[in-house]
Amino acid sequence: MREAVRQFAESGMEAALREHDEKKGEAGWRDADPRVLFTLLEREVAELKAALWAAQQAQLYGPVGTDLGPTRRAVQKECADVANFAMFLYDLVEQGQSKVIALILTSSKKRKYFY
Repeated sequence: MREAVRQFAESGMEAALREHDEKKGEAGWRDADPRVLFTLLEREVAELKAALWAAQQAQLYGPVGTDLGPTRRAVQKECADVANFAMFLYDLVEQGQSKVIALILTSSKKRKYFY
């Protein structure tokens, strides 16, 4: 496994998942509505964009010598959150829940995307 992938999976994704193990279980997403997971994934992407924006602002406009560690960690946390929600959906499809795609597409028709 590539070192960057291993580090991201262990330090980012797995660490974030363990924070919720006690209340959600080790695979609590398998009981979740895929539409909810997809909506949460979209929310996490928005949070990642906000963290990236804050990091850029701190870098550009912060005083010389500003500690960028907190904004860097915020970006890393949001990256892990996005990856985890994407992994939840991947896992549901892998488990053979073919309804996942149809449910997500059905709920997504109501939204407009500008990509």
